[in-house]
Amino acid sequence: MPSLKTFKQKSKKDAMAIVSSGVDTLKTMEAKEAEIFPYKTLSEASAAMSFETIEQMQQQQQQIMDPAVAATRDALEMGISSVMTFERFIGMHVPQMEDGNNFGVTVQMTVAKYLKETRTEFKAYLEEVPKYYAARAEALDKLGLPKASLTETSVEVTSSDKKKAAGVASTEEATKTSTTKESKTSSSSPFPDPARVQQLNSIQVQNYALMKEAFNAVMTGLMTVLDNMEKNSEKLETPKGMGSSGMGMY
Repeated sequence: MPSLKTFKQKSKKDAMAIVSSGVDTLKTMEAKEAEIFPYKTLSEASAAMSFETIEQMQQQQQQIMDPAVAATRDALEMGISSVMTFERFIGMHVPQMEDGNNFGVTVQMTVAKYLKETRTEFKAYLEEVPKYYAARAEALDKLGLPKASLTETSVEVTSSDKKKAAGVASTEEATKTSTTKESKTSSSSPFPDPARVQQLNSIQVQNYALMKEAFNAVMTGLMTVLDNMEKNSEKLETPKGMGSSGMGMY
């Protein structure tokens, strides 16, 4: 049977690389958090995302929410990927099944359980991102903002021209196409309903808070995982001591 030793060694190398760069990763995340979540309270965020014109609304989306969503989504993906790397490392270092000396295996099981719970938490946050855009699109549609439509009509006109050359009569036909474009702007109401404006603002603020919570969850989860990996690295790699080898089931 072909040996999985190469995959086992690589799982350790990949996991330890994440641990080694863990502090730098967390420092980078702290700096990013301060950049994309500058408001200390939701009241401040709500005031910053209030708008009176379409241009202001679009500008706020681009400057506040888009960076927050993008950075949080990247952080969640990174967190999920890191956790899966640690899960593979532990899975590849499960010792052969036998009686006695199972404390290290218990450590493996405990850490593996926490990793799975952390990955599930990150995945749940990631699934919330599309819901934000769906809620925002629905609120915008009900806001009654002006909508532009363009209608294009083409008409073909054919004309005949009789000519006589060298005693032979001939008829030439020419076809011309004219295109008419008509642009219309419609709005369900001349002024947006204040309640609808407030609804959109509330959706923005709610999701700002959710993205901040998710970003923090990745930082906290990653800190805890890295701490567990550092403190229990020996037990995770060789749960039955240096003499153990091979893979099995715990």
